[in-house]
Amino acid sequence: MTAILIHLQSKKVVKEQEIADRFGISLRTVYRDIHSLEEAGVPLGAEAGIGYFLAEGYHLPPVIFTQKEVLEKIVVRFSKKIENMVQTKKYFFGFTQEKKESNWIEMIFLFYSLEGFSHWLLGFGDKVQVVSPPLLHTMMIQHAKNLSKHYLKKIAYL
Repeated sequence: MTAILIHLQSKKVVKEQEIADRFGISLRTVYRDIHSLEEAGVPLGAEAGIGYFLAEGYHLPPVIFTQKEVLEKIVVRFSKKIENMVQTKKYFFGFTQEKKESNWIEMIFLFYSLEGFSHWLLGFGDKVQVVSPPLLHTMMIQHAKNLSKHYLKKIAYL
């Protein structure tokens, strides 16, 4: 609902279908979320056939986050071969949007921990590519080196 409120702040008027398309939700969910915003005291207006709008002068106050609360924008490409595996878990990792290409699905996530996200990506092996941020790419290389070193050393069996 906060995302809908922020979206409403970005334009004078927003149509229901635009909200549904933007957030991948049904029109019924849009109506329910708009109603919840109204119940929470957000001054919303609506015109049939036109859309929803915020009362003039209304805006969310600025929010200040600590460094630990800042979300990282992460862009990765997954092989279409593992699309079903990715689709089942993507919402746990802050999924925001995707773009399908011929052999790849590019996805954007907002997540609070590159370290935690990198561990999720490890499970996809060579079927995932990190587009950004560069630090995540570096972390994945280091994880691969550590795994390789771990599995190449001789293990003494008792």
